[in-house]
Amino acid sequence: MPKAQEKENMREALRRIAKAKKSNSESLDLSRLNLTSIPHECWELSNLIHLYIYDNYLTEIPPEIGKLTNLTLLSIGGNQLTQLPPEIGKLSNLTGLYNRDNQLTEFPSEIGKLSNLTTLYAFGNQLTELPPEIGKLSNLTRLDISGNQLAELPREIVKLSNLTKLHLHGNPLKLPPMAVCNEGINAIRAYFANRTTTGESKRYEAKLMLVGEGSVGKTCLSKAMRGLKPDARENRTLGILIDEWTIVHPDEPDTEMVLNIWDYEGQEISRTTHQFFYSSDSLYLVVFNGREGHDKGNLNFWFEIISARAPGARVILVATECEKTTPDFDFSYLSEQFKKELSIYPQVIHVDSFSKKNLAQLKEVIIEQALALDVMGMNWTVGWTQVEEQVIKLRDKGHVKISRQELYSIMESIGVRDSDKDSVTGMLDKFGIITHFPDHEDLRNEIILNPEWLTTAISRFIEDGDVVENNGVFSKSDIDRVWSNFSENDRLFFYRCMEGFELCYRHPLSDDRFLPLRFANQPIDEIRTRIEDSSTRRARYAFKFLPSALFPRFIVNTHHYSTGIFWRNGVLLEERDEKTGEVKHRALCTLNSEKSELHFEVTSRHAWTFVTKLREQLQPLLNFYKGSNPEVYMGCVELKEGPLCKGEFKLRDVEFAIETED
Repeated sequence: MPKAQEKENMREALRRIAKAKKSNSESLDLSRLNLTSIPHECWELSNLIHLYIYDNYLTEIPPEIGKLTNLTLLSIGGNQLTQLPPEIGKLSNLTGLYNRDNQLTEFPSEIGKLSNLTTLYAFGNQLTELPPEIGKLSNLTRLDISGNQLAELPREIVKLSNLTKLHLHGNPLKLPPMAVCNEGINAIRAYFANRTTTGESKRYEAKLMLVGEGSVGKTCLSKAMRGLKPDARENRTLGILIDEWTIVHPDEPDTEMVLNIWDYEGQEISRTTHQFFYSSDSLYLVVFNGREGHDKGNLNFWFEIISARAPGARVILVATECEKTTPDFDFSYLSEQFKKELSIYPQVIHVDSFSKKNLAQLKEVIIEQALALDVMGMNWTVGWTQVEEQVIKLRDKGHVKISRQELYSIMESIGVRDSDKDSVTGMLDKFGIITHFPDHEDLRNEIILNPEWLTTAISRFIEDGDVVENNGVFSKSDIDRVWSNFSENDRLFFYRCMEGFELCYRHPLSDDRFLPLRFANQPIDEIRTRIEDSSTRRARYAFKFLPSALFPRFIVNTHHYSTGIFWRNGVLLEERDEKTGEVKHRALCTLNSEKSELHFEVTSRHAWTFVTKLREQLQPLLNFYKGSNPEVYMGCVELKEGPLCKGEFKLRDVEFAIETED
């Protein structure tokens, strides 16, 4: 920077300091002035409550910072700081310390004296450890130390009893393992508690997900990898097949690695159910038939659905039936398209399950990629192992599910604390030992020990000939017929799962039930959207990838507004006045699969109200497919006497204009 500019910036800083001193101001902003040092006059402003010195070129904060004992907010991010002075501990009134994007390698132990601190941001630094004194910040509610070099967290972090938001991603954490840290502060507390009382050992186990279209050889590949003889006449997989594959650790001959292979049915109609079992902690093999070519493998879809449900996951692309041919396939476009969402192995592995061609290479790649998973090699407490052993005993005895209370009773008998039970349950789910649905109120109390039992039953119902022929409309008699081999309680549970997975819903005034995945392709009835003396509001969701199950699940979520007019890619919804029965709002919601767009057209005297309600129904689905990230556009208002406006605006621009009253 030219000397003249440096002098000008310093003059500006001194001018602001003088102004603050003259007015006895409680706030001073010296941010973004390209300062290399702070004028000493700043440290004489003893009345300061807020000090902003972020986005400069500061290499140190002088000890004089300790004079500003009235500070409640200190923002020093975006500089070149390598350390904080011990005098930072004198700022006993500080509630917010914002220290992002610097070069700190450690905090001074005096940080523990900031007893009133509620927010500490230190992401994007070079922290290699946290001092034990961090546990003294008893009022801390938000801690962001993501993007650092932390390999361990001090046990004292469990003392942060008021902590509600903790961000740790982007650290090479081993203690606790990142898989535990991803579950949040309660899981970390549970980990340290069990580690202290029962001891621990390293665990090398993860899920290996085999996904791809039907009849591409996933089951044959699974068998061949495990040293079993594949069968060319293998029956089609119905639901999910789960098998355990034990491998010797490449660097520790006395240690075994366990990969739980989840072999998914490839048929499109079953994919909605399967997506509930996806997670970023798993390794994915996307399998396609090399003889038929990658075009028939629908690879874009599989990469898209993994990125939407399990962003950051590791993926290996495998071509089967390649004994006599190696398909010439440049998949660089896939790697480029999904490089931000997924960690993709840079080569296609061409194998043949029968001749064992390249199977050894595939195994090496799988082991290499599996060892890079956060869950692999994590420290697993003895107490958790004992819980797992009891659960596996129940499964081996033929139990397909137990209640959450039964699982908690097992934990109680082993000494797991009440406050840690949910966290331990979540870790058991990560390894595929159990399956649970904690966010579904109707399913939360059920713990699945055998997912194959559940998914096979649901797949049979979805593909039942009578249900298909009736365009997805079914009744209680269909439930009893398709699941006649199961008890009444199991049939009820299967149906509750279908409702919980948002596959179906029940008509409020009859025994009819509806399965949107099987709706007709075209509307059956004439669609009338206009309401007298009304206006129209439109919303458009433009997706980079629109999950095929999203719209059917949206229809389920909005069934309480149903008019009875629906089809595969559309639904007409209404909200009526509870007293008069008059139609207040009417909405035509349609899916454009080719453009990956979802459209709402709402007609009403107060159309925006119903648009907001529909968006609230859609949002949980967008949260579920967290990698979909659609751009939302809002259309102009169509007044009854005017033509339909063709204009539209990005929702984020509209919201910004409202906030700024622009």
